[in-house]
Amino acid sequence: MPHTVIIGAGISGLTCAYQLMQLGDDVLLLEASNRAGGVIGTERLYGYLLETGPNTLRGSTAELEDLLDSLRMNDRIVEASAASNTRSILRDNVLRSLPRNPLEIFSTSIISAKAKLRAVREPFVAAMSQEDETIDSFFTRRFGSEVAQYLADPFVSGVYAGDKDMLSIRHTFPSLWKHEHERGSVIKGMLRGRKKRTTSPSRSRRGIYSFKRGLAELPQRLEKDLGARIACGALVSSITRMNDRYEITLTAGSQILADRVILATPAYACAPMLKGLATNVRDLLAQVRYAPIATLHLGFANSQFSKLPQGFGFLVPSREKKQFLGCIFSSSMFADRAPAGHTLLTVMIGGSTQPELARLDAEELSERVLPDLRRLLSITGEPLFTHLHSWNRAIPQYEIGYQVIIEGINEIEQAFPGLHLLGSYRGGVSVGDCIRNATELAQTLV
Repeated sequence: MPHTVIIGAGISGLTCAYQLMQLGDDVLLLEASNRAGGVIGTERLYGYLLETGPNTLRGSTAELEDLLDSLRMNDRIVEASAASNTRSILRDNVLRSLPRNPLEIFSTSIISAKAKLRAVREPFVAAMSQEDETIDSFFTRRFGSEVAQYLADPFVSGVYAGDKDMLSIRHTFPSLWKHEHERGSVIKGMLRGRKKRTTSPSRSRRGIYSFKRGLAELPQRLEKDLGARIACGALVSSITRMNDRYEITLTAGSQILADRVILATPAYACAPMLKGLATNVRDLLAQVRYAPIATLHLGFANSQFSKLPQGFGFLVPSREKKQFLGCIFSSSMFADRAPAGHTLLTVMIGGSTQPELARLDAEELSERVLPDLRRLLSITGEPLFTHLHSWNRAIPQYEIGYQVIIEGINEIEQAFPGLHLLGSYRGGVSVGDCIRNATELAQTLV
């Protein structure tokens, strides 16, 4: 009988299982599908390297750095080109460079001189006592409507594929919410944070990076190290409490007893498994909405561009009324993402603002996005390579009032000792966030 059973082998479940194994725990990881990694996926087709989920990592947490050290993966790291530090925002059908630091918004052409003067007043805007508000309300109140529309909006689309009118500032950007409530100003809080980082630098040594064979190398290495401790094709039908242990029943009919259960599946997958244990969990977790995403990969010959795209890519504010959220210049960041003499673009489509687009096929999506891409990037002709990957439920949305969901999850865990809920719907959606949360949970349990 394993001491701990983890259900769900996305990056959260894999990391937690690996950390528990390293700490000496007897752990078993169950995955319903035939592969580990969750939304992280990499494919190599016709010389193109395609990321079907997250595209890059940032060395922004000590937990991520420690994990890569432990897995002996530092020699697999490929850092993005220097050009990838350049990003753009589309405004009035023109690509405009995005400041590398939020404090440098006053030098950008993305917002007008009037908007910059309004943003300068941010330190003098009174803090509000309310517990939560939307991202749009927060940025409009503190910086003005242009900053909300042309800086906050595309950033929210790029990270969360979300709607700034629906998402919670407290849970989506907790550091900004804390700056206002603790310092009275976002700018003051950021300046203080920068000073603190200067005097106490973090372990992070990298900017944007990936691995030689793509991001899928990370879950693949975790899976390899876990060995027999991971079982794919193991679909859980229910979890029940048996005295001081948990009984996990698989759809195949077998049962597994464990002292501790960690649910590391998406929120919507947790509810059916817990229906016999926590009767209120279905309604609670059903409130966690996921945005759909379609990732359209387009390959071109370099000769089809009047000038090759350089940089990370660009984001599209919703006010621009385009049919895509943004475009990543994949082969500009990493040299091996396309065959020699070719360029790979990764177009993100759908999200909370245009969910219907994520359900279209590759041909129709290409017809919708190519006219704008041709004009913006000076492309001639048709793509030589097209590949589409769609996620019906990709990124959890931390919408206004999300604190109720967090408190409900906490109550469930308190009511059932040994039961833990882990995933991107709690504590951050990035790969780094998931690794940090999984590592912290493992360390508290052993």
